[in-house]
Amino acid sequence: MKTNILQGKRYLAADKFIYDIYYPITTAAWAFLCFCFNIQWACVFPFVFFACFILIKGEDLTPIIPLLLSFIISIKSYAALTSIPYIILYAVLLGCFIWHFIKFPIKDFYLGKLFFPFFLVSTALFLGGLTSAYALRYANGLPQMIASGPALLAIYLLFLNGVKPPKDFSVKIYFSYTVIFTTIFACFEIILFYYTKSHYYFTIERSLIWGNFNTAGAMTIISVPLCCYLITKTDKSVAFFAVIIFFLVVDIVCASDGSVGIIGFSLPFLVVATFCKLKKRARREFMLCLFSVAITICVAAVFYGLTKGFDEILDFATKRTATNGRNTLYDRALKLFKENPLLGVGHGYYDESVYSPSMTFNFHSTIFHVIATMGALGIIAYFVYYFYRFKVIMSGTTVFSFFSYLSFVLFEAYGIIDICEFNLIPLTACITIMTVLTERDSVQKREGNSLPLLFYCGGIAA
Repeated sequence: MKTNILQGKRYLAADKFIYDIYYPITTAAWAFLCFCFNIQWACVFPFVFFACFILIKGEDLTPIIPLLLSFIISIKSYAALTSIPYIILYAVLLGCFIWHFIKFPIKDFYLGKLFFPFFLVSTALFLGGLTSAYALRYANGLPQMIASGPALLAIYLLFLNGVKPPKDFSVKIYFSYTVIFTTIFACFEIILFYYTKSHYYFTIERSLIWGNFNTAGAMTIISVPLCCYLITKTDKSVAFFAVIIFFLVVDIVCASDGSVGIIGFSLPFLVVATFCKLKKRARREFMLCLFSVAITICVAAVFYGLTKGFDEILDFATKRTATNGRNTLYDRALKLFKENPLLGVGHGYYDESVYSPSMTFNFHSTIFHVIATMGALGIIAYFVYYFYRFKVIMSGTTVFSFFSYLSFVLFEAYGIIDICEFNLIPLTACITIMTVLTERDSVQKREGNSLPLLFYCGGIAA
């Protein structure tokens, strides 16, 4: 028996690693290294085999979360994921899932509050474009339709029914560390890619296949409120303030304008909210840390301004805002909606003047993407989806649900200028699991311990 450093509780040595803080660190770090050395198979195959081990070993699916969220940052080629070795790997994983549910059958399977909204969204996704002039391009959008509908529903049901952690273990703290560490290593990749112009010191040409600067920016937006949550639970103000500043600097350096604006605008409110949620004994350290960070930022800003010139910085920011081309895409989305008001043009739509024919079109806004590709049915589906998701998150009364709500609001605010809602892993998977953890609490509080799911609550109140 050894002490679990995350909760200060005692677990068997065999369980210690997968329920410890070092586990999400290890998964994210290994995915980062595999990306750097262009060996994504060395991440995907071990991660899937370890997921199989978890499925066979026990009833709790919580340890799969770090594997699910971090493997994506190792991806160099999506095409390789459809090759024969990977297909065999998926078959093995499916077999382990079947074995898991045979060995650990779920009694009174719980559909959850978001089942119908997810089903409605999936329907709108698959009907989108069927009546438009672009219906023949329907197959081009199938991967995105599956990922944004049925796959997201599967993740929701899987963790809603399968998260059954040990007693005295906070899955919320565990999840928060997982998201933050994955984001940190994603930012490391962004920095390497940015400064080496696709070439690293070991001369292997790189391309950032799993995402881009905007994807990483959306990850930082999700992570910053979770950093604030962990400040209230761990009293590690200095460490998590440093992480927040690191995220902000990466967004600035990589010119992820929306992320910089949203984090910068919301940070004062997040600081105040964190202070109010802190215990009194931790507030002094928090304020000292905040003061130190503020002084450092001011000094750095003045030094950078004197070095580069304040006019140059202002001119750069103005040009970035004025020339990002999104207004043209939004106008096109409205035009396509007028032409196809009921079901839209579908996710198979593309414009050769902007993207190659092998790619689906990106309207750079969740709202305009829904309007153009799914029409009125999509608008209704996503309205219902947002309404119930907000309702679930707002039903929580814990510190975690409070910061989850802030994370969700900031994420959807960023969705105004990017299609965050159509990025399954890691973005919408993070938000969905966050919603699951809040829904578990609200259901348990209402129904007590006699749930359709075997939920545990203990240890640190989250």
